[in-house]
Amino acid sequence: PDRHLQKENFSDHLVQNEVNRKAPIEITSVQYLEFDTSGDLAVLYQDDTHALNSSFTNGDSILYFSKSSFLDPTMELDEQMESVPGGASLILYGKNADGHTIRNRVFWIYNMECGKDAVTVNNGD
Repeated sequence: PDRHLQKENFSDHLVQNEVNRKAPIEITSVQYLEFDTSGDLAVLYQDDTHALNSSFTNGDSILYFSKSSFLDPTMELDEQMESVPGGASLILYGKNADGHTIRNRVFWIYNMECGKDAVTVNNGD
């Protein structure tokens, strides 16, 4: 039984080392994309402000504005669908502790169900 426990601990150590090896210590590029509502993933808006020569570390913040921030509240939404995103993507490049480039992509879609039963993403999710 002791050998089995030692084997598990060694395995956990290997997994933790693998996670640490893949974890970024610096983010070097961030690209934000928004897609239209057609479902074809046509790019509606792109922000490359931080795509080149960036250096972000743990705790840094990045601010992007959505294409929807250009909506005119005095107009009907149907009249300005060119400013309504159907989804978005965040593409990040960075370096791990070994100096290797790593990439992460996050993608989400909007279902336009703004009712009381709609679930949002909470801080920490």
